[in-house]
Amino acid sequence: RLAAAIEPAIEQAKKEGIDTTESINEQVSVKQNQIENNIINPVVYEELINNPSKKIVRSYGDKSITKEIDQILAVIRSHYSGESFFELVTYGTSSHDFVFNKQLSEKFHKVISKRGLGEPVIYIAKVISLDSKNKNGKIQNVVNDKISNIYFSNDHSFFIAKKYLGIKDEMEFIGCPVIEYGAFDPQAGDIYFVGLI
Repeated sequence: RLAAAIEPAIEQAKKEGIDTTESINEQVSVKQNQIENNIINPVVYEELINNPSKKIVRSYGDKSITKEIDQILAVIRSHYSGESFFELVTYGTSSHDFVFNKQLSEKFHKVISKRGLGEPVIYIAKVISLDSKNKNGKIQNVVNDKISNIYFSNDHSFFIAKKYLGIKDEMEFIGCPVIEYGAFDPQAGDIYFVGLI
């Protein structure tokens, strides 16, 4: 299970070139433009649960495993690690031997930390807390009562949500799930705010 989770990330890290991915804020802007021009239509939250985005290519468990390995590799990535390396040998129905040096550890980190946005979803939530400095907060999804982190690409969108903080009214909004290393937790995963309904 461990080898199956990290092997694709290692293979991708070995091929890693120059990153040309758009920033999350740029992706939010593109999604807003596509919605306004009827190029894409947001789906209701239940549709996200029943038919996940094609961008979600691996299980949330795989992402969690790679994150744990990445925390160990932080030691190898540090500037004082010198020629240190980390070797991981797994045994099961087959055995695997993974060796991480500083360069591979850095590329592995880039691969599994890549974040992108899924297709827009209609959420109904209570705004629980907001942080104006970091432009983020926490919401409670009224469909499943789960708490998610919510992020805002600019001050304007943050202040739209701020009107819902501390009141009984629920915020009905369009948001995009944050997909990291091809995985997303549909129950309580991070969301980028796109706009009100």
